[in-house]
Parts: sequence; C-alpha cells; structure tokens
Amino acid sequence: MRPAADGAPPLGRPRTRLLRASQRLALVVNLLLVVALSVVLIRVAGNRREPVSTAPPVTATTIVQPATVPPGTFPAKPQVPEECLEAAELADQVIARLNRNQRDNALALDLWDYAVASQACRREAGR
Repeated sequence: MRPAADGAPPLGRPRTRLLRASQRLALVVNLLLVVALSVVLIRVAGNRREPVSTAPPVTATTIVQPATVPPGTFPAKPQVPEECLEAAELADQVIARLNRNQRDNALALDLWDYAVASQACRREAGR
C-alpha cells in the first residue's frame, strides 16, 4: 500500500484502530457488568444473613425436687426385661464390629440376632 500524498497514514490502518477501539469498549463494558453483578450478589447474600444477636442466649432452667420417701423405705427399682438387656449387648457388639470395620458374616448374624432381641424387648416392654 502506498501512503497518501498529504502525509496521512495508509488506508488500512484506521480500520485496525477501529477494531481495537471497539474491542477495548467491549472489554470495559464487560468489566462494568461483572462489577455491577458482583455488587448485586453481595447485597443479596448480605440481606439473607440473619443478624447476629449480641445478647446471651436465654435458657430456661427447671428445678426438679426429689420425691419424698418415708424413712426406712426404698423406692422400687425398675425392672428391665431380660430381652432388653440382650438387645443392648448385641447392639454393643454390632457397633464394635462396625467401628473396627469388620463387615463379615459374623456382623450379619449379630445384626439379625439384635433385630430379633429388639422386637422381643418391645413386646415385653409393651405388656
């Protein structure tokens, strides 16, 4: 390409400058959109948070007084059915095997025995 006679730049250059300017404008517009969306998201997220209370939490306390028992007598000790004790022991065995990651047939048998003992305990406690 030949330069223009009056010292102006060649004809092809203004077009590339125009593209660069439009690309810069698009970049600036995109950055402004990102900033605006970020501000909106921060405000929305901030509004959803619950305000932090500076007051200590209030807890209600109740005082339970022991039942009065005449001197020389003892309250009846609650009786636990034998089936419930067996179910508790089997549950402890199952939990111990699971904690040790021993997943085998013995675990399956203990779990089955626990299910049977647990049902028997519920039947006995319902009487």
